[in-house]
Amino acid sequence: MKTPKTVSTSDLNRASHFEFYSKFGWPWIDICALVDVTDALDAGRERNVGVFASCLFQVMKAVNSVPALRLRIEGDVIVEHDSCSPSFTVKGQDDLFNFACAEWSDDLVTFASRVTKSSKMASKQRTLDLSNDERGDLVFVTCLPWLDFTSIHHPRPLGSQPDSTPRIAWGKLSECPAGRKSMPLSISVHHGLADGVHIAEFLSKI
Repeated sequence: MKTPKTVSTSDLNRASHFEFYSKFGWPWIDICALVDVTDALDAGRERNVGVFASCLFQVMKAVNSVPALRLRIEGDVIVEHDSCSPSFTVKGQDDLFNFACAEWSDDLVTFASRVTKSSKMASKQRTLDLSNDERGDLVFVTCLPWLDFTSIHHPRPLGSQPDSTPRIAWGKLSECPAGRKSMPLSISVHHGLADGVHIAEFLSKI
């Protein structure tokens, strides 16, 4: 993981926005949208990559293409990470989930291999793996393939240290006209760091 660069709110042209939303008890903006993932799934099949890894790759590729989604609040400063990696949920024994982490690669096959390896390890553990919890370059991701949801809210700590890690979730794949496939995708970001325009850019990348 590279050392992130420190940025000022004036450099981001949003000093007043950051100050305003940082005073909120709940400073996050949550948006859920229906996204077409047909091309992502086709790309995965061509390379023998499964549905989850194909979707996770496209989600993280889109995250990393939007600088605002790579910003984090660390103490009293804002930092921008060169790239972000996913911490994602994995179904394990007795229907318990665990957390897994896969280092980002912009090569689909390489990334999918890391996702598979990390998933297998996490699925065998009965206690939550919190070893990566303090990493600033993560995006928290969960998949609910059984649900065609229209909204979701994630648990967040409400301590003195601001939580600026984006949360992303997606749900059940659905058939669309002309053989297309779509799924609901939700993203939650700190409104002091990102706005609706950044979320729209992220969704359009997918």
